[in-house]
Amino acid sequence: MDGADGERTAGRTTRIAAEVWEVRQAARVMLEAARDEAARIRSRAAEEAEEARRGAVEAGREEGLALGLARAAAEVLRGAAERERLLAGCDGELLALAVEMAERILRREVRAEDGLAAAGRALAELRGVRRVTLRASPADLESLRGPPGRALLGEACVRILTDAGLGPGEVIAEAGGASVDGTFRAQLAELRRALAEGAP
Repeated sequence: MDGADGERTAGRTTRIAAEVWEVRQAARVMLEAARDEAARIRSRAAEEAEEARRGAVEAGREEGLALGLARAAAEVLRGAAERERLLAGCDGELLALAVEMAERILRREVRAEDGLAAAGRALAELRGVRRVTLRASPADLESLRGPPGRALLGEACVRILTDAGLGPGEVIAEAGGASVDGTFRAQLAELRRALAEGAP
């Protein structure tokens, strides 16, 4: 190879080296741009995946909450239906229990003046009748025969008898075939009848 060929070859080699360098530089730029784009795509994909995960979690939570609320509402309705079923057969028993409790309270809370009040109510039922027999508890006899009782009885002809079967505050008035039962049991039975008639 002579000198001219060598110069041509050296010039070509220099040009090739410069072209290779330019191609490599362009490749590096393209590779760097591709890496940046890939990083952006990965970042966007990660954000979208996280957003989708959060959305799925929230949707799952809302669905679970709705399902839980529906189940709770069904349990409440079942419980209410069961309560109604159980109470439906207990109306009479509950009423009897309430009346029994009221009777116990009345017997425990009776006061000395309650015998006078009971006698006054019984005699008011028989107003206009001149001869009345009033049966009363031994505990109430003193007040009925004393000044308060005489003031209550007024001019009526009332025979007062002791009845050991009556408790304090209870009386039975009888006149001309009529009878007024002023016992707690009779008054509560009347209350029970009134409540039973008014029940739905």
